[in-house]
Amino acid sequence: DASIEEIGLEDDEEFCEIEERLYSTFNTESKVFCTSSNKIGVAFFYMNSLGAPEPEQWHGENGTINRILDEFQIRGKGYWRWIESILINVRTCIVEDKEYTGQNLKKK
Repeated sequence: DASIEEIGLEDDEEFCEIEERLYSTFNTESKVFCTSSNKIGVAFFYMNSLGAPEPEQWHGENGTINRILDEFQIRGKGYWRWIESILINVRTCIVEDKEYTGQNLKKK
């Protein structure tokens, strides 16, 4: 059973470029919310409005990821994968009984 650790965005090379572009509120000029705040908003919606569907329900036209993209009215290259990474991290926190803080998680 692999344990996990939180890593900062600067240590997560896979998402650094995407995260930088998504820093503000979903690629707009507003600086009201940072990327971590946006992630927590997505996580809150996933858990409280959608009931935290299992990973088997995430994909497809009417899947969880597309429902989140539609609800938040966000489109563009990288967003689908970005939402998926949030859901993976949230599911890991659920399983590990950890608080989700908007950080990416990496297996140790």
